Amino acid sequence: MFLMSPSSSLATNVNASPVAAARKPLGRLLLNLLSAGAAYGAWVLQPQQYTTSFVLQIKHGEENLVFMTADQARGAAGSSVDTFKRTQRVAIRQRGLIERALDPDLHPGLAKLPVLRNAAPDEVGWVEKHLSVTFPEDSEIMYVSLTADDPKGLHEILQSIVAEYFD
Repeated sequence: MFLMSPSSSLATNVNASPVAAARKPLGRLLLNLLSAGAAYGAWVLQPQQYTTSFVLQIKHGEENLVFMTADQARGAAGSSVDTFKRTQRVAIRQRGLIERALDPDLHPGLAKLPVLRNAAPDEVGWVEKHLSVTFPEDSEIMYVSLTADDPKGLHEILQSIVAEYFD
């Protein structure tokens, strides 16, 4: 039976049971628990990524050996530093440098690492894809990072790359 109050145009169900009113909070609680469980399951099942990094300080020298460069003559002071940074980024990511860093004759332990065994037969291509070089906040600090699903051996691989970069 529905009743209408004279001041309202809304109908009120007089026969509403207290059990139905109690089901709403219980339903919301169950929905929240199911949502939290689904979110936790998605987080646990997501593959983890591991990153190892080296922080290198590079120094750009502005010495003129014989004459000024075209950039210096134009007064473009920042562009030579930017060119230097781009050059260093390319230098450490060169395929030949990575090949030397992973060479089993020079670094026999690296070939046994699970990360590189899983990347076979193109270990160099895998490193090129997962190697990151950045200059945070336009500084002379160079971050060199390597990321993978398995942390075993990442540090050794990156250490070999950085050592080849300095040789």
